[in-house]
Order: sequence, then C-alpha cells, then structure tokens
Amino acid sequence: MIAMVSFDHSWLWKTAQLGEDRRFELKAVEIPGEKLNRPRRDALADELAAFGNTGGGQLVLGVTYKRRPPSLTPEQLDVLVRTVREICLDCIDPPLPFILFRIPVPAPETGGIPVVEIPEGVTVHRSPGGYFRRHGAAKLPMDSDTIRRLSRARGLSGSTSADTQVIRDTGINSLQPDLWRR
Repeated sequence: MIAMVSFDHSWLWKTAQLGEDRRFELKAVEIPGEKLNRPRRDALADELAAFGNTGGGQLVLGVTYKRRPPSLTPEQLDVLVRTVREICLDCIDPPLPFILFRIPVPAPETGGIPVVEIPEGVTVHRSPGGYFRRHGAAKLPMDSDTIRRLSRARGLSGSTSADTQVIRDTGINSLQPDLWRR
C-alpha cells in the first residue's frame, strides 16, 4: 500500500539526526538509471523481514550516510517504490505487509524520499539470507530455537496439532456452527 501524506515531516529529519535504533533504520541508495544498484535486493529484503520479525519499524531509503535528506527525483522514487513492493511480495516468505510513504525533503532541496513502515508480523518471515531479527540498530540472524519460540508465540508452531493452535484475532464467534455441530 502506498500513502501520500501532506503534513509536517520535521520529526523524520530530527529522528534521522539522532540515528538508528530497533524501530528506525536509514539506508543510502544508489540509483544510476532505472534500477536500484545499492543496497542489494537481498540485503534490503533481510532488513525488511527483520522488522516484521521483531515488532515493526520504519526503513528510510535514500538518506545519506551523514544523515542528510537527499534529492531523489520522482523517477528515482518510483524505482524505490517498485523495488520495495517486489521485495515484500516476491522475496520474503510469507509476503511482508508494508505501508510506503513518499515524504518531501525540506527546502531548499527538492524531491522526496520513501519511508517504508513495517508492522509487526503475525507470522515468521524468511528472507533470502534466512531468518533475521532486529537487536538495537542491528539485524541479526535467528537461531533455530528463536525461530521455534517466535513461531509458537505467534501461533504457528508445527509442533502442535491444528486443533490446538492459537489463531490470533479470533474468538468463539469465528467458528461456523454448522461445521462444529457435526
């Protein structure tokens, strides 16, 4: 989903100056033509999946290493939006839900940057590099015990039968009486 917003975004630039944390990541980009050159697609997929596996967060694409707003053209923004959509839908299993905002940069610069908002996942997401989680400002691989615990916490453990699994956001009214009466 892509959202267009028109309110004061000074919070973003203030937060960028403070640096990265568990819920906020800055990524510089290189777009020499019609394709994203840096960061690599697989590395970007790993970062996005880590947010979904940890509790959500925001990935700001295009901010320079000196934490300055860039001047990305509308065409470059389109490349980033298309790339994020492809990564979230095609490179992460299961597909990762996201909201993407195009944020204007402060004057005197022109253009904008994309901010990708990732909600906490309801499943455990695997990216091309494996299973990752955020720890502070870092992306770290998860070991098999952590993956199993997170799957169990999210009601997805393969070690329980389908009859005993917890399914989030459901209740007794979710059951169809004509099926369980049999």
